[in-house]
Amino acid sequence: MRLKMYRDYFWYIAMLKKKETFIILVDFGIFLATVYAFIGQMKLEFSNSTITFSIGILLVLSIVKFVWDCYKMYSDYASYKGEGKYTTEQTEQILNEKGIYKLADLRPSSDEEGRGFQVHSVPNSTEHMNQKKNPLEYVLYSDDIDHYLRTTEIRLTLHTRKYAQVRKRIKKEGDALLSFLRYNFYRSLNKGQHFYNEQKLCLSTDISLNNNEVECHKGSYFDTYLTNIISMQKLIEAENPERAVFDGRRGYPYSLSAGILKLCSIKDACVNNEIGVSTLAFTKDGYLVLWNQNALAQSSGAMLVPSGSGSADWEDIEGASFTKSIQKGMSRELKEESTLNRLSADDIGETRIVGFFRWVRKAGKPEFVGITKMKVDWLDINPETTEVARISHADNKTITSLEQLSTTLAEIKNSPNISVPLYMNINALERYIARDPAGVIAFLELES
Repeated sequence: MRLKMYRDYFWYIAMLKKKETFIILVDFGIFLATVYAFIGQMKLEFSNSTITFSIGILLVLSIVKFVWDCYKMYSDYASYKGEGKYTTEQTEQILNEKGIYKLADLRPSSDEEGRGFQVHSVPNSTEHMNQKKNPLEYVLYSDDIDHYLRTTEIRLTLHTRKYAQVRKRIKKEGDALLSFLRYNFYRSLNKGQHFYNEQKLCLSTDISLNNNEVECHKGSYFDTYLTNIISMQKLIEAENPERAVFDGRRGYPYSLSAGILKLCSIKDACVNNEIGVSTLAFTKDGYLVLWNQNALAQSSGAMLVPSGSGSADWEDIEGASFTKSIQKGMSRELKEESTLNRLSADDIGETRIVGFFRWVRKAGKPEFVGITKMKVDWLDINPETTEVARISHADNKTITSLEQLSTTLAEIKNSPNISVPLYMNINALERYIARDPAGVIAFLELES
């Protein structure tokens, strides 16, 4: 685990700081050439001792230069290694030259308002219980968009322009922004958490009514961390909280018009927007599968989470179908967290998209939620203990009717430790039930 984390971290840094990496490689090339020349010279007669001595001096200097460059580059990124030196602080306000605005004041863009998006709070979320103020979470969703996603096959096109914009922004911020990455990398190592730079499917344009095509790009988790995850955080010195090393709000995607704070659309936001995916799974024998997230997880640690939750991998792409790609991502997360990797997606069951929301605290990060009707029983499922833990079977109930389903969802929704993805998954399913009860009954094979 640690080796993979080191590899991902230093490779990401090397690709961002290509100039410094190139200099080190040139130094290494000079060092190798000098070694080769020195060995060749040593094979000659001692009459050429002056040349041998000169090459020896060059060899020593090359070694010193190469070691110094490597040490300097490493020391810059190892300065956050010690525990307790730095910490992060959640913020609730966005600073602007025209004033201070609360996150709760944020509204959808005019375009998104036209598509039915509204801001909603997640009242019972304790996503940030470790923070002193225990702030509420806010999301944007549209009932019209959710219905459109349930009834329309969305096509996928790939482009690199959003990726180029995001990387340009990260490079422009430079070491100040990368300080967050250094901090979380070493914090994760110290705590035994996973912090990998996996290749992700990211959303480049918005989900629009009467447009069955979206644009996506290939990004990485570190890109998401540096542009989405930290957008309402500050990296501060633990012993001097007033001193901010970097303020993530500098990159929060908003506009200000007539004193109204608005979240930029996905198309206009210069953030990575890795696609989040979650699904509620119902077993063949009628159980709803829920997990407690591992306390060491990067997100929603120790909270109640959906049956499968995470983000869409680049490998989840299914041809030119965006809908099938998202469904595949949901099914894969369910398989991984239920230790059912031996089964194919078809053997697991059928998955449908039921909703979409944007996570305000994470710079409007796109999240898709779904439901899965499984072909396996409750006892066939075991939690992947490095990620989740099974909730008590006594706390779980068989669901045979729509009335039972609605009651169960309402009970779970009132849980004090519910995560944002689970809350929104339930929210979308409840609205699906209200709009098309017969469709839900048929898909989940409930009693009519």
